Formats: sequence, structure tokens, C-alpha cells
Amino acid sequence: MRLKVVNADNELVLPSFFSDNYITVFPGESKKIQLDYSMSGNNSREGDLKLVVEGWNILPDEKGL
Repeated sequence: MRLKVVNADNELVLPSFFSDNYITVFPGESKKIQLDYSMSGNNSREGDLKLVVEGWNILPDEKGL
């Protein structure tokens, strides 16, 4: 799976630092990932940001930050 942060226009929010970005999670397994993002250069409010989870064998999922 891949994690990324996007704004309301689906543009990447950079810089975004994850403790682990490309991960493998097996059924029933969970992982804790720390996220640190900077609002510098980004005009979006924090409520407009989304965490996107992508993978080759999963449907894309988005969660509001």
C-alpha cells in the first residue's frame, strides 16, 4: 500500500513525511504510521486535507485529516 496526503483539488501536499510510506499489511494485521506534514506553501485548511491509501489489490480509500 502507498500513503499520501492530498488537498481538496487532489494535489499532493508536500512536504509530507511518513514513518513508513510503502507498506504491506496482511489480513487481520494493523500498523501504526506517524505522519508529519507542513502547511507551508499549501493554501488548504487542515479540514480540506485527505489521507489517501492506495494499493494494487485494494480499492482506494480516503480519510479526512
